[in-house]
Amino acid sequence: MAAIGKRKDGNQLHFVQYKDPFSGKWKKTTFPSLALAEKAKAKHDYIEMCQKTGSEEWKQVYTDQSQAVTIGEIFTDFDNNVLANKLNILTVKRYITVINACLRVFLEDTPADSIRTMKRHMIPGGEKKGWEIFKSHNYQLSRRTVNSYLRDLRHIFNWAKDTAMIRDEVITKHDRYSESEMNPLDKKVWTKDEMVTLLNHPGLSEYVRDLMKVFILTGCRVSELLGFNYNNRAKEFKWHHVDFKRSIISIMPKKKRHRVERRVHSSVMAIFKKWLKQGFKQPLDFGYDKIGRQMIPMINDVTGIKFTMHDLRRLNAQLARPTLGIEGAAKSIGDSSLDVVDKHYAGISNAEMDQINDVVFEELNTVTAKA
Repeated sequence: MAAIGKRKDGNQLHFVQYKDPFSGKWKKTTFPSLALAEKAKAKHDYIEMCQKTGSEEWKQVYTDQSQAVTIGEIFTDFDNNVLANKLNILTVKRYITVINACLRVFLEDTPADSIRTMKRHMIPGGEKKGWEIFKSHNYQLSRRTVNSYLRDLRHIFNWAKDTAMIRDEVITKHDRYSESEMNPLDKKVWTKDEMVTLLNHPGLSEYVRDLMKVFILTGCRVSELLGFNYNNRAKEFKWHHVDFKRSIISIMPKKKRHRVERRVHSSVMAIFKKWLKQGFKQPLDFGYDKIGRQMIPMINDVTGIKFTMHDLRRLNAQLARPTLGIEGAAKSIGDSSLDVVDKHYAGISNAEMDQINDVVFEELNTVTAKA
């Protein structure tokens, strides 16, 4: 006879252990409630009784649970066939984190197509259904973080659908928190006094002030200019990626596997020339740990300004937007809308980029110039 039991891992799930009528092997299926488990047990008891009496009626009610693809199987296949090809270690780590977060809520042997109709009593939250269970389980995380988890999980399950592992969508865009359900983003808006202090503070060395100016004027992400990147060595920024004659740097932007050229202001090139004469092995001769965990906290303490490296990128857009508008600001920092313009309309010329660089430089110079 089929047997019923309760998981011992605190997930409030029940399982039914039964003998497969075709193979004769014992199998186990998990259910979100005792009522569903009892219903499944009754079905398998009926199947076993039919087989003992020689009746074929069991074939009308039997569903081969082994044909239901589990989330564990999907995650394993995604790891072996997708993550194995990823070059960026941080991307792999991100997906592993997301997969583990999912498995803390739903067990590996959970059929993927059962999650949307699954119900579970959550504390806090009460009775939840489908991916609301996942969201309720992660109530301690920010909703934007939960949304990023659901985004990556949706990518995994859509891959499984595209490769014919499953037929239906497991996660839809409606499962994520909407903008109205989230707190507004806390975006730093730089004041004139902060800009003046950052680029003129006597407690900061000339090198640190120049470094800040490079990031402000280029609008580059910190990872695009680092001389050391142990998670993706191909992304490291070296001297041969600097074309002094054309005022162009070659960087590898986010989500790209090839380098793109960025025209930069002459003042940035002047700083690079200074560093080259001083014997630096590469423009920024360090990795993220030094600038993100040592230099920025030090600058915050010395100046009294609380900011991150990404806030320097925001400052570039903040300086560009009043004169150039939102599209010009996007071009200035090389954001995603830049790709849209480049692919569907026209590429950004050197002359256009010179205009953008001049606007950012003049705006910064005007704001921070000493009286």
